[in-house]
Amino acid sequence: MSVVRAYDLVHRITETLVKEAALPTMIHTTGGLQLIYTDHTQHVPGFNECDVDLTRIRVPKKQKKKKKKKKKEKEKKKKEKKKKKKKKKEHEEEEKNTLACARWKPK
Repeated sequence: MSVVRAYDLVHRITETLVKEAALPTMIHTTGGLQLIYTDHTQHVPGFNECDVDLTRIRVPKKQKKKKKKKKKEKEKKKKEKKKKKKKKKEHEEEEKNTLACARWKPK
């Protein structure tokens, strides 16, 4: 995103916030950016409503970590299912063998 588009985005958000008279410390936009508003930390030209600290616009990193955990959990579940299937097959084979031995009668 270019600097001009970022300024425009922040300007539109600040206008709506000032109209609603609610200036929170953090806003989540649709792009996943966190805009942190502070009181007179850094003045951006063209913003008369409130001052925005544009140096602190960042993308949250927690979302990526969650995806990795989900992948690991899915792999664990797949491995567990494979183990259960393998045990079930072995158990069925043992039962077949014992039944076959019980049916067999020496002549």
